Amino acid sequence: MLDSPIQIGDVLRLKPLYHETGSYAIVIHVHRADSPGDYGWISFDYVVMTEAGIIHHISEAVVEEIISTLL
Repeated sequence: MLDSPIQIGDVLRLKPLYHETGSYAIVIHVHRADSPGDYGWISFDYVVMTEAGIIHHISEAVVEEIISTLL
């Protein structure tokens, strides 16, 4: 089973395009959606809290870098 490279507790640097809501964020929840079968797919989105205390749903495309992880 595939897992996301981003996990709960990871500290992320967000891409500059998204800095109006924060430069850094911590992952507080990972949503996984999948459709099994021959032509199945897996999708992830993330609930994060920025350094300003704002909670957002983001995709992996928003992440510039994973700064630190709990593992």
